[in-house]
Amino acid sequence: MKIVLAGVGLILIFGALNWVSNRVEDAFSSLTVKMKIPATIAGATLLAIGGSASEFFTALNAAVFFKIFEIGLVTIIWSAIFNLCVITGLVGLMSQKPIPLAKAGIRRDILFYFLAAIMLITSVWDGMLTRGEGWIFCGFYALYLLVLFLRRKHRPTDEKIEHFHLPDWHIVLAIVGGLAGIGILSWLMIQAGLTLAAGLGISIAAVSALLFAFGTSIADTFIAASATRKGNGSGAVASIFGSNTFDIALCLGVPLVIVGKTPVEIGTINSSLVMLVLSILVVGFFVMNDWKISRLEAGLSLGTFGVFLTAFLLGI
Repeated sequence: MKIVLAGVGLILIFGALNWVSNRVEDAFSSLTVKMKIPATIAGATLLAIGGSASEFFTALNAAVFFKIFEIGLVTIIWSAIFNLCVITGLVGLMSQKPIPLAKAGIRRDILFYFLAAIMLITSVWDGMLTRGEGWIFCGFYALYLLVLFLRRKHRPTDEKIEHFHLPDWHIVLAIVGGLAGIGILSWLMIQAGLTLAAGLGISIAAVSALLFAFGTSIADTFIAASATRKGNGSGAVASIFGSNTFDIALCLGVPLVIVGKTPVEIGTINSSLVMLVLSILVVGFFVMNDWKISRLEAGLSLGTFGVFLTAFLLGI
């Protein structure tokens, strides 16, 4: 009975996370416009917070309250793989014609995302993460923001942020209440996942990779699909790399700064780390081959994810 309740609970939690995350994203979009924050900077700060709040609170709750850092780590690794392969694939398939991509921005974001992945691998390889490494993660993201700021200063753009015209009180309520709601829902998600893992006799790492990662990526998937329907598939693809950098650098860095030295069972995640790097190389190759996402490349991205998921299930 507990297994059934946990499974039903997870489905309801995922739906609630999607709804609340969308409200927070809308509020942050309106806030960035009211504050006249440039689109490039907003996408890597406030909008990234809105889009990655589920991953952040999953990692924070897992580290602080459940004392299982691997939950957040595995969730973010597989959320990143899902975002890169699946969302890119879906965006490409939804578009009626190949999606042209901005070379300079995506080349920069792929580089930073790849460096973030390498930074993560080198940090966990000795089986221990420290508060100092958490500060390095946060500093790396600060460097990313500095590059974005300097690039915009020398090459200003007229990018627009889609937003709803919300009153100030509505924005504050949606952000504060929404983030609090995501924090609570993430805690409930982990609790239900632990119950499910214990009942089924599987590891919490498997639940994190197969359920938490996908559940926390639902909002990003719908946001990307909506952007593609409105003709902004290029922006949807570009945002994936930046948001994944945010996930690795801050969603793991901040909890690590809070909890300090944390042991990591490298044996449970080494294959996932390899797949993370391979996903960046494969999708990065598709993207930089002709700076377009065609249906063929979209299908290959989805196929790549299928191969990775199968390998994970088989324990390869």
